[in-house]
Amino acid sequence: MTNPQYNPYGSQQPSYPTSYPPQTAPRVAGPQGQQGPQPASYPLSYPSPSTPLYPPSGQLPPQQQYGQQPVYSQPLYAQPMVMPMVMRPMTATNGMATASLICSLIGLFTADFLVIPGVLAVIFGHIALGQIKKSNGQQTGQGMAIAGLIIGYLQVAPLVFFCILLLIGLIGSAGSGG
Repeated sequence: MTNPQYNPYGSQQPSYPTSYPPQTAPRVAGPQGQQGPQPASYPLSYPSPSTPLYPPSGQLPPQQQYGQQPVYSQPLYAQPMVMPMVMRPMTATNGMATASLICSLIGLFTADFLVIPGVLAVIFGHIALGQIKKSNGQQTGQGMAIAGLIIGYLQVAPLVFFCILLLIGLIGSAGSGG
C-alpha cells in the first residue's frame, strides 16, 4: 500500500532557479585582447512553477465583442483553375467496315479459292459506306470500308470475267453446232 505521507524526494519541495542560464553573459575577447561585440540578448528566464499556464477553472479566456468581425486574409496559395470540360461526340468504328476488310483479307489469303469472302466484302463495304454517311460523323471506318471494297472487287472480278467468258463460249458453241 502507498503511504500518502511518504515523499521520496525528502521533506522539502525542490527549488527552481528563477533564471537559467545566468542573466549576465561573459564578454568575448576578440583578437589582440579587444572586447568584441556582445551576443544578442534574449529572455533568459523561465516561468516559475507557481505561475499558472492556464486560466483557473470556471474562467473563460477573453473573447471579442459582438459587433467586431474577424479579419480574414487571402490564402497564401493560388486557387486551382478549373478548366471547362468539352464533351466531344463519341465516335465508333462501323462494324460493317471492319467486317468488309476482314472478309476481303480472308479471301486474299485463301488465294480466291473461296469466292464467298470476296462477295461478302463487297456487300459489307457498300452497306458500311451508306451507314457512315447517314451517321453525321458519329461513325468512322470509311477507309476500312473502301479498302474492303477494293480488295473484294479484285477478288470477284476474275470470277465475273471467267463467268462472262464461259457464257460466251457456251453461246458460241450452241449457235455453231446447228
